[in-house]
Amino acid sequence: MYVGCMQIRKTALASLTVLGLVLLAILVYSNPSTFDPNAKYNSGLKDDALYFITQNHPDAAPFLINLDWKYQWGGKFSSDGWILEIVNQTNGSMIRADYSDRSGNVSIPHRIIWEGSYRNGTIYEISYVHAQ
Repeated sequence: MYVGCMQIRKTALASLTVLGLVLLAILVYSNPSTFDPNAKYNSGLKDDALYFITQNHPDAAPFLINLDWKYQWGGKFSSDGWILEIVNQTNGSMIRADYSDRSGNVSIPHRIIWEGSYRNGTIYEISYVHAQ
């Protein structure tokens, strides 16, 4: 009788462990910033980089209005044709913003690629291209 109870407990514990792992996977998939220690830092850095782009490249500003950014794991953000990636390094961060028109409208296509870095509280531009 005692052996049967132990087996039931082991089975129940294994089932709860599997259920817990499934729930954790769902949580991470639905909100990856929950478990990324750099998520808040990267979000602020994203905002600083976008502000830099709009201030220094007025031709890009119209493509940066009313965006709803989604955080993805590993320092990537996306919104309406934009992908912004931040790579944190020991001496600062590298930032790359890439836009390509995915509206499907018949118009002149645009492609914007901005690359920069962040060191000691300052954003530096490395390159900027706006092709149309």
